[in-house]
Amino acid sequence: MRQIEQKHPQGTFPLCNGCKREPLHVVTLGRHRDEAGAVMREGQRHSLECPRCGTSTLRHPTLELAHEEWGTRFAQLELVLPPQRRALRVVPRRASA
Repeated sequence: MRQIEQKHPQGTFPLCNGCKREPLHVVTLGRHRDEAGAVMREGQRHSLECPRCGTSTLRHPTLELAHEEWGTRFAQLELVLPPQRRALRVVPRRASA
């Protein structure tokens, strides 16, 4: 088994819920030593791993599935902000003479 870290622009993946860091995209080639010899994995499998706390998704056949698992299990939920109010236009009063 060979694991390769795939680089992505910052902000591609949601932050980790535990330590607030962005996960790494890890591409796995071949089979893991714990997998049975009869099970031969071909192609690439993708997972997302947090470099600080070690949280990781399962190995998925596509990056989209790994991203979906990360978003539902480990990602920090987005805060819902209240709607923005328009700024009031303040007009100074003229001093009476």
